[in-house]
Amino acid sequence: MPELYRVIRGIGIFLLILTPGLIPAGIMGLSAGIGGKGPRATLNFIPITFYVTTMFYPVLFGICWFFASLCEESKNYGLAITLLLIPLVIPLILFLLMTRLPPRLFEKPDMDVTADPQYNFQPLVGTVWKTKIKMALANIAEEQWKNELTLLEPQAFDRAHRKYTPPPYMKKIDAELPIGTRLRIERLMLTDTGNVNYLRIAASLDDGKKIYLSKCMNEKNKFDRRVKSESNEWKLNPVMFEKGE
Repeated sequence: MPELYRVIRGIGIFLLILTPGLIPAGIMGLSAGIGGKGPRATLNFIPITFYVTTMFYPVLFGICWFFASLCEESKNYGLAITLLLIPLVIPLILFLLMTRLPPRLFEKPDMDVTADPQYNFQPLVGTVWKTKIKMALANIAEEQWKNELTLLEPQAFDRAHRKYTPPPYMKKIDAELPIGTRLRIERLMLTDTGNVNYLRIAASLDDGKKIYLSKCMNEKNKFDRRVKSESNEWKLNPVMFEKGE
């Protein structure tokens, strides 16, 4: 029993060396978990607790080591080992939960900001547009469990295009859409990770498919952080779309 106590204590001391490298990652993860606005992930408390326990591991280990030392003096090695295991086992269990449970339980759901006056999106809602160029539908969500169709411009899916640049997470093209395909604008969705946020336009096709528009399909405005613009109007790119009936 004393030997096991010393081994566990040695492991705990060794992990103190790694703590400085975990602090920046913990701060970023914690800001993503508690930052931003809108609804939280279903099991949001699990990653938050994990980041807190890893960031404050030296403090937790120091407290447990102090009381474990008192138990060692009284030869109560069972309780001493239990105390030293606390700062080791808690982060391990939380990490296993984060990696084994479905990812969707830890991701914040998108927020519908269609009616939010600060985005001035209402004038575009319900408008119908027709494609002026060939387009395609593909699932380009980073998370494997998501099944979201995104409307893509030729540059993103046509290998013959001189500037062919496929999205990073695109697996395959679900369907190619002919010129003249109609779509209706429905919502503006905000994805807020805590560290960064971005807006996506949601629409529907005549056959009922729910889709998102690629970021380049709306004209530049001040809500697009990639560009500088003073416009607060939402319009679709006239090179790609024309107003439908």
